[in-house]
Amino acid sequence: MAGNRWAWAAGWSLVLAGLAGCNGEVTPEGKKLLTSAAEAFEAGNNQAAVHHVDAFMTDNSGSRRADEAYYLRGLARYRLKDLSGAESDLNKALGRTKLQHIRAHATNALGDIAYERGDMALAEHMYLQALEHIQRGLKPADHTHYRLGCVLQRQGRWEAADLHFDKVMYFFEGSELARLASRRVRCSGWSIQAGAFEKKANADSVAERLRRQDLQAVSVPVQEAGKLVFLVQVGSFRTYEQAAAELDRIRKLQSDAFVVTTRWKQ
Repeated sequence: MAGNRWAWAAGWSLVLAGLAGCNGEVTPEGKKLLTSAAEAFEAGNNQAAVHHVDAFMTDNSGSRRADEAYYLRGLARYRLKDLSGAESDLNKALGRTKLQHIRAHATNALGDIAYERGDMALAEHMYLQALEHIQRGLKPADHTHYRLGCVLQRQGRWEAADLHFDKVMYFFEGSELARLASRRVRCSGWSIQAGAFEKKANADSVAERLRRQDLQAVSVPVQEAGKLVFLVQVGSFRTYEQAAAELDRIRKLQSDAFVVTTRWKQ
């Protein structure tokens, strides 16, 4: 869902301060490897991060810092789109750690993996677990509440979703997630967005072209970052599944189309 394409790493990035403590029974070389893995991750070099953690595990898999290593490798594998490997590492980290920041970020990450796989029930479970380890009103609660709202909307639980979007807008006012939450709150159905234009004439032209293909396309004005933007929306669907079923057809006419929430019209 295009509305969710924001930088996930900013929501639950590695806390280097956590890696700096709790030395435990780790070899001197292991400490260097773990530091190198963290630095590689922060620099966006995920393959190197995985490599360093692999080397760390050779002699330190039973150490007290193995939870941090599993956690770090899980995040790096997530970035590399290795969802199965990420899921395995993050669950191992949760099974070993007592650190609150790891429990919060790892369960958030597992929620993201479930969301991407379309398992809304598991995603909801993981996000609710994450909230148990996050102080109210502090990051990464913005990520968790926003994604919980998205999950609940996918399940058709619109009023419950609004509670989470309201929290994002209240506690994180002015943030990008608050802006996205304001777009989704009070919605009750789905549509397909087939373009966003600064000029109304351009949006009207695309909408007219789609209407000639027997599609119910309209141009909708919205405020984006203080600017008036014209969105082209196609159809009004009661469920996400109904909208998704039409998406391939519309993408043949407008390749960048994607499903969005809207106020449902019968």
